[in-house]
Amino acid sequence: MDTQLASADLAIRPDLRDQSGMAFDEAAELIARGREAALEQSEALAAWAVSEEEFRAHRRRIRAREPEARRVGAVRIEGATRVDERRVRALLRVHPGQRTDLDAIERDAARVFGIGEFERVAYRLEPEETGVDLIYMVEEKSWGPGYLRLGLVTETAFGGDSAWHLRLNYTRTQLPPRGSEWRIDAETGTGQGIETELFLPLSHSGVFFAAPRIGWRDWTQPVFEGRRRAARYDLVTGDFRLDLGVMLREYGTLRTGYRGGGIRAVPDADMPGLSEYRGGIGAWTGALVVDRLDHPFLPRRGFLLEVEGLLSRPALGAESAYETIHADLRLCGAAGRHAVYVRALGATCLGSELPRHAYFTLGGVDSMAGLARDRLAGRHAALAQLGYRYPVARLPTGLGREVHLLIRKDVGNAWADRPEARLDNLRFSLGAALVADTVIGPVTFGAGLADRGERQVFLSLGLRP
Repeated sequence: MDTQLASADLAIRPDLRDQSGMAFDEAAELIARGREAALEQSEALAAWAVSEEEFRAHRRRIRAREPEARRVGAVRIEGATRVDERRVRALLRVHPGQRTDLDAIERDAARVFGIGEFERVAYRLEPEETGVDLIYMVEEKSWGPGYLRLGLVTETAFGGDSAWHLRLNYTRTQLPPRGSEWRIDAETGTGQGIETELFLPLSHSGVFFAAPRIGWRDWTQPVFEGRRRAARYDLVTGDFRLDLGVMLREYGTLRTGYRGGGIRAVPDADMPGLSEYRGGIGAWTGALVVDRLDHPFLPRRGFLLEVEGLLSRPALGAESAYETIHADLRLCGAAGRHAVYVRALGATCLGSELPRHAYFTLGGVDSMAGLARDRLAGRHAALAQLGYRYPVARLPTGLGREVHLLIRKDVGNAWADRPEARLDNLRFSLGAALVADTVIGPVTFGAGLADRGERQVFLSLGLRP
């Protein structure tokens, strides 16, 4: 690319710093930016200008060769060596015999790119006597198929506790059969744990899958009285899960399964409402994830919906009977380089007797930025967020892309009983941070201020726990 730019008579460079290589659905905006950049070079471009008559003749010749109305003869894949070609073909919606639909071909290219195994996905059309052959040209990533990621998060509440988490993730893709995926997550710091999951497609299309998982975790959950941490639960779980699910095309996943194992929850202080809990885990679980965000941690457009449900019953091996449902919706939008997002979260035990150690919690970097992690806890919880983001600096080449200023307002609370859930006892928090989009992932440094004078600072590097 640098060689081509150096030898070019004129280089037109539209501002695309806030766009990623996956922004296929942003074609209209990218074209507009390209046109704007070209107009800024109109004087220089005048040297290659032709008359209106010559241009119309050129357009007629181009349209005469356009394959839009011709039928697809063959569909070929070039460049797939490590990735099973059958996995790529299962994602395609344009097949031989269909009329050429360039929009549909673009969507297929985006779908193939979205599996995360390619650096580049392009296509070309080769005219044949009876139609056109469609050739997808894929360039596999030069790294992988094993991926190792690290992350660190530290949080310090002024006058209170501090928390830190160091996390490691290893993911191995393209395993037999049918491009299976194996991942291991390990964490140390304020809590420790390890979990491994195997994602097993049941066909090359990947529509249906099985996902066995096993894990162990040892962590603490604080219990507050007002602003003071009065006690904490020491929790240890060992569990396994077996999920069956369906891929909702490029939109997300729907899964359900069984969770079993054991749990121990021991409070370190004698307080009303706190008791030791030892017993089995036995529950049916379900989860829906619809992810249409255009970026994993600095999205500009799209939405993310996550819904989880759990039905715990002694007949399934559990110590106690209860049920929970948790829903989280995030919406993002942008105008130019300005980006905004809103988030709405709700969680409830549906009137069941939720054990104290299983309460929903709020507080920390991702929820109430001015409160310590797990500062609020209850059988019911609600959270609303409004955020604004703007890029303020450019990182040096090789270190990443941009540094963003993030400002976020949080409103929410957690309640032990449903009658307590009222608008007049909501908590408020305001957070501000600098977020760098680096080669190791997001690097965030910021601070939060909550009502009643509570505040904290936080730093996160790379993978989030």
